Formats: sequence, structure tokens, C-alpha cells
Amino acid sequence: MLRHQKLSLLSKKLLQTEERTLLQFLSSKQLFHTLSQAGAGAVMLRPASQGTGIIAGGAVRSVLELAGIENILSKSLGSKSPLNAANATLEALKSLRPFSEVAKKRGLTMAELLN
Repeated sequence: MLRHQKLSLLSKKLLQTEERTLLQFLSSKQLFHTLSQAGAGAVMLRPASQGTGIIAGGAVRSVLELAGIENILSKSLGSKSPLNAANATLEALKSLRPFSEVAKKRGLTMAELLN
């Protein structure tokens, strides 16, 4: 089996196990920036403007495509291991919070947060 096929199977398996928790955040297609670590690798995810697409490498791109995210910027930090990058991406997606929750925590209105 080729390396990218193994990675694709791994990404599908990881997303199936976490599917229920991700759906509520991914349906809006709006993301806040997040940084997550798995093993020695870390992944930074940032929102991108409409039409940008997925700017990510290898394992991170596979996970984000399978999650249905359309516009995002990412950066893999630390370890070069695809498994660590995939796991860190999933952890970052799980740590996402809705805009309303972030605004409430900061004591702002939604309009103030988004401007």
C-alpha cells in the first residue's frame, strides 16, 4: 500500500470516531484560530478568506478535506510525522468553540467580536 493511501485510510478512520463532536462546529464553516499538539508535532489552524481553499500539507490537508472545511490556512510545527500531524489536526478541530461562546467568554457582543 502506498504511503498516501495509508494516510487517507487513517484520516477516514480518525474522523469517523470523532464525527459527532465535529459536526456542530464544521456546519458553520467558520473557524477561529487554534493551535494543538499531538506527540512532538503541533498544528496551527487559522481561518482564511472566502475562495482561498485549503492551504495545508499532506496529512493535515487529508483530515481537513474529509472534515469538509473549505477555507483554511495551516502550519505544521515540530515533528514531521504524518501521524502526529493528523492527530494534532483532529485535536485542533475538537478544541474549536463557536463564536458565541468565545464572545461570551471575552465579554463582547457578536458584532464586536467579528469586527
